[in-house]
Amino acid sequence: MSGDPSNNIHSLVAQLQTALKQPHVCVQSKRRVLPSAVYAVASGRINQAARSYIESQLNDARLRFLDRDDLISKIDEICPELWAGIISDISPYLRALASRVEDLSISTDANLVHSSIGAYAAASDGRYIDVKLSYQTSKLIKRSGKTVEDFDFEEKSGTVVLSGNAVRALLLGDAGSGKTTLLIRLAYLVAKKSINSTENYRVPVFARAHELVGLDGSSIFSTLESIVMKLHGVDKVPFTVDDLSNGRVVLLIDGLDELANAVDRQDVIDFANRFIHEYPKSSIAIATRPYTSISQIEGIAKFKRYRISPLSIRDVEKLLDFSADKEKTESKEWKREILRKLDNVHGIELNPLLVVVFSVSSGLEKRDIPANITELFAKFTELMLGRWDEKKGISQQYQARVKEYLLAAFAFQLQSRGESRFLREAFVDFCSQRLSEMNLLADLETITNEIIYRSGLLRGDEEIEFKHHLLQEYFASKGIPNLEHVKKVISDEWWRNSIVFYFGAQPDSINNLLEIVTDGATSAEMTYLTIGLAVQACYLSRLDDRVEVWKWVVDGASKAIGSELSQPNEQYPVTAFLTKYLEGRDCVALVGVDKDSAGASQWALEEGCIAPEQAELRRFWYAVALLELGRFDQLQRLLRDRPLANDMLVTAIHLGCHFALHVRSISSESRGAAEAIMSMLDSRVASLRHVITKELRGQLLEYRKGGVVALDEEDPCDYSETSTD
Repeated sequence: MSGDPSNNIHSLVAQLQTALKQPHVCVQSKRRVLPSAVYAVASGRINQAARSYIESQLNDARLRFLDRDDLISKIDEICPELWAGIISDISPYLRALASRVEDLSISTDANLVHSSIGAYAAASDGRYIDVKLSYQTSKLIKRSGKTVEDFDFEEKSGTVVLSGNAVRALLLGDAGSGKTTLLIRLAYLVAKKSINSTENYRVPVFARAHELVGLDGSSIFSTLESIVMKLHGVDKVPFTVDDLSNGRVVLLIDGLDELANAVDRQDVIDFANRFIHEYPKSSIAIATRPYTSISQIEGIAKFKRYRISPLSIRDVEKLLDFSADKEKTESKEWKREILRKLDNVHGIELNPLLVVVFSVSSGLEKRDIPANITELFAKFTELMLGRWDEKKGISQQYQARVKEYLLAAFAFQLQSRGESRFLREAFVDFCSQRLSEMNLLADLETITNEIIYRSGLLRGDEEIEFKHHLLQEYFASKGIPNLEHVKKVISDEWWRNSIVFYFGAQPDSINNLLEIVTDGATSAEMTYLTIGLAVQACYLSRLDDRVEVWKWVVDGASKAIGSELSQPNEQYPVTAFLTKYLEGRDCVALVGVDKDSAGASQWALEEGCIAPEQAELRRFWYAVALLELGRFDQLQRLLRDRPLANDMLVTAIHLGCHFALHVRSISSESRGAAEAIMSMLDSRVASLRHVITKELRGQLLEYRKGGVVALDEEDPCDYSETSTD
């Protein structure tokens, strides 16, 4: 970009265009072929504007860039003595990690899913969608001349969560919300920033939770060394004990929820706590789904909780541009229809996995977009197991149904054993046995290779796992043999998504759910969450039958939350109650209960034949259903005409409206109604704000007059306003 920038860049574009179109003679085959890659190399820096302009002009995935930073890292790798060995061990590892992200983001693989849902590709500068993290804050303020504590929910970019020293972060997100991609993005940013630094560098270590199980006698250093060497294949460990001691190592742990065994999960948290105890200056972030059992792990309260927020509509549009072909992304009608359908999909919040699966699975026609999450995954997996290659003209085609059958049976076994990883040899042996029974053993090698290497559903070579745990849960649902097995595991949250998928594959099977809920052995308190989601998957069944199951779910949720109110948690009564509310709000959001013809409102508001406490809890959950369905007008009338007596229930509704305003995408009319509801309830909630803040004191630290103290320490001083981090 020296001299005349305009002429320089146009000249470069012309040269690159010529190089991309110029065939050369391949030494091995003696045939004339086009280059597989063309590099634009500069001794200075190629800024992002120049890169974007060149890419837009050429629109060719074979284009690569090498500038000052890249060249210096190459010198680091090949000729480190130039730097007197200062960072020769660290830089190759950091460069390998950063390159893995960048190379995958411009993959020329015809199967877009390999780069679209691959967490490394999605973490690159050009493709990354910045997720937001919501978290609680507390501060001391003066109100009416008195110093009081107030709390609020704030939101920040996920990529800044590692800012600062000695970070202890627990990243909570539902299936497909982008947890893995966020961790890899954090590792990538740390690596890029540190590649050429001789002093202020940090070394990211990305680990899967299963790699940290059963390490009670192993040293922290040797464990992390083994993980790094295995993942990136570097010759030397890229950090020292001194780096650990001085806070220059960042540990990123993914997939805690993918361990079904409580003992294994405890092992991981024990390792994490041992890490921060031995090396208190280092930072750590752990990603997991927000299962109830996760919060009960001993020692996990030491980590600050962040919740990954659903994607905004703007983020979804950007992601659609990355994950679909050019013809689709230029179609406004296609985008509008995708966004409309995404807004109504049951079971999963608006998240990257759902958007990508939707965009890849659906054609340009509206009728090709499924209305049910299970049907969506069915189309997606059908595409990956055969239809995709069929469209690309691959001659070796095996019926997708055979591969689907093998994956379903194998995933069911994995889920039954509480596992998520397996050896390639074990999978091949399993397929060998099943194919032999079907007289297809001669096709064993081809079929297993297509599943493992071409489907895009699995990752790994010798040690393999599904690319996303939700895919394992989907295939496991297809392997469920009968309703009796569903009854057996319905109270186990490890099976929750698989059961929802099971009923989603039979959306007219409401009678099976009715059979389960009328079975005396089914505990409403233990199963209402799973059944509440499953009934929403039965969208082809009669609404009045679904409403009958919904009533059972509401009564189950009422028992669970009633127990929390009558026998409150001794240490955290309000936050324990709110946790129950947050867990249960999705399970009661059955589309249609807001209609008068459904009879749900009459049942929920009936008081004559039940105890007053039970009647109020029914009314509460009906109010929650209206809130989650976006019927703020009806909710406002309900709370005005039939107000809730219990302040805890009122606080939950107030919190739900707060989330709707600050996280969800709702209309201006709904926003007005939600704000009016919050104003109407403010005086009832005020008394509990102080209680919640007091409950959280033991989990928060506060910066006061130059020092950090625990909030549960008494401080007689009067502070007009002190922020909490």
